[in-house]
Amino acid sequence: MATIKEGEKIEGTIKNLTEYGVFVDLGGLDGLLHITDLSWKRVMHPKEVLKVGDKMEFMTLSFDPDKMRVSLGLKQLTDDPWKDIESKYHVGQILEGEVALTTDYGFFIKLDEDIEGLVHITDLVWEK
Repeated sequence: MATIKEGEKIEGTIKNLTEYGVFVDLGGLDGLLHITDLSWKRVMHPKEVLKVGDKMEFMTLSFDPDKMRVSLGLKQLTDDPWKDIESKYHVGQILEGEVALTTDYGFFIKLDEDIEGLVHITDLVWEK
C-alpha cells in the first residue's frame, strides 16, 4: 500500500453502506467516508448517491497510522458552494424555493442545487 497523506486523492471501492457513512476498501485498509462528507447537498442515507462495488476517487481528510484509520471525503473534490454564499444571497432578500425538508422547528428550502436555507418556525407568519 502506498503512503497515505492528508489532502491527497486516493482510489477505493465502496464496501459497505451504513446510516452514518460508507466503508471504502483502499486495498488492504478500510477508510470511512462519513455521511456529512458525501455531498454538499443533504443526504439522508448514503444509498441515495452510492452503491456497493462503486470504484471512485476520494480525498484523504485524515490518517492515523497508529490506529490505521482513514477518514475520507467526496464533497471535498468539488467546489464549496457556501464559499461565495454572501455574494449570491443577502439578508432581507426575498427568495423562492422548494421545501426540501419539514421539521418541528422549521422548513429547509432548496434555493439551488447545493444550497438549502432554514426558515425557522419563529419566522413563519400564519396571518396578516
